[in-house]
Amino acid sequence: MSGKGGRVDDHGTDDNTGYWREYDIGPLGRLARALAHVLPFAGIGIAVAFVVVLLAGIVGEEGLLPELATPIDLLSRMTLGMIITFAYAGFGVAAVADSLRAVATRRALAAAVTASTDRLAAPHPHQVETLVLRQHLLLVGFLGATGAAALLMVVFGLVEGDLPVLALATAVLAGCVGGCVALVRLPSDRVRRVVAEHVSAHAEQTAWGRARASDRGDKPRFRPRGQAGGPALLGLAAVLGSLSAFVLQTYLYVRHPGTDSSPGARLAERQEYSAAGETVLDLGIWVSAGLAALGLLAAAAGGLVERTTSLAARRDLAARLDDPTASRPEKDVLVRYSEPRTADVSRLAGVLGGLLVVPSAAVLVLAGTDNDTFVDASTLFADLRVHGVVGLAVSITLLVGAVVVDMVVDARGLELRNRLMRRWPTVPRTPDEDSRRHAVRTRPTLRVGL
Repeated sequence: MSGKGGRVDDHGTDDNTGYWREYDIGPLGRLARALAHVLPFAGIGIAVAFVVVLLAGIVGEEGLLPELATPIDLLSRMTLGMIITFAYAGFGVAAVADSLRAVATRRALAAAVTASTDRLAAPHPHQVETLVLRQHLLLVGFLGATGAAALLMVVFGLVEGDLPVLALATAVLAGCVGGCVALVRLPSDRVRRVVAEHVSAHAEQTAWGRARASDRGDKPRFRPRGQAGGPALLGLAAVLGSLSAFVLQTYLYVRHPGTDSSPGARLAERQEYSAAGETVLDLGIWVSAGLAALGLLAAAAGGLVERTTSLAARRDLAARLDDPTASRPEKDVLVRYSEPRTADVSRLAGVLGGLLVVPSAAVLVLAGTDNDTFVDASTLFADLRVHGVVGLAVSITLLVGAVVVDMVVDARGLELRNRLMRRWPTVPRTPDEDSRRHAVRTRPTLRVGL
């Protein structure tokens, strides 16, 4: 029962008490949010590809597979060099997606609260973040990094007297500077004022009060079964991957001391050891490869377990929401299922897509390359051009599919998230004390500074 004496509705909420609602941000906002969800996992896949290619390069350099030594060397050097390009492109896409998400969320919030007659439905803190905190910082950073590179090219064009390079670099630099200035000068409080005018201060305050009171309650807590299995396997995968990288770095340090760490660089001169030492070093390569393979298997198994337990937990939570006598789930369960999160299938597809995209693109480039750096590359890789095309097509399909699935899951889960917040509100995850989001996730901030 409520301390205010209001009528309790079938959601367990007084009819005069504020509550949190996640407002629908529309297809464009969901697309931007899905990109922001999937890209980090694609980055993990690219990092795994980096380790695999590095291992392959060492195998080729050591002559363990002599008949493939030259193709492996060419592929590993090309792949390591291309990772910079993909990292830069991923940074750009992530920056644009972040800004797109902010713009779409603000517009959707303004339109939704203006059209709604329910002044007690306060936006959830993760949406208030978009209104309160300064946005577009990632895009400003991307434009700043691009502008710095363009400035170097301007200097190069001036020194070398290369007018085409100078003109192009100057245009890019001007565009980056203009974009940064425009983003910094964008008004940040107009939409927040619109939302604040249509959502009562009482609603925001009482929504926070209900969440804090609910978290402090001593009622029995419900936890869906099997929730620990997936995270445990994913944690094991991270440990195995770290061990694989450590063994590999130790091998390089001992076998090729002084190796340049820059992408695409060749290994330094090989250091020879006694017969026993050589056996231990050769074993180190296979140990690193085995740990990496086990890590991939553990990650795949963890993803599947996460998917299975997540579906079961959502069914359990939906059933409990229909039971007015059901006890409140534990806080971490509510936090996980009350806020948007990356779909489990999208995580796995993002990692696999990132794992395939770099080596597939490298094969295609090598099939059409023949210069002093990559001698005979076009001859050696000509027959693999189709494999490169297929690999690239599969990787793009996986990445696009991951984004689409995440959008669909996000849209379908909106009703469940809102029902959970209405019945069992909980204070959101609190970032570190130094985080910009800390204040927004610990107290009402919609009207602060207005």
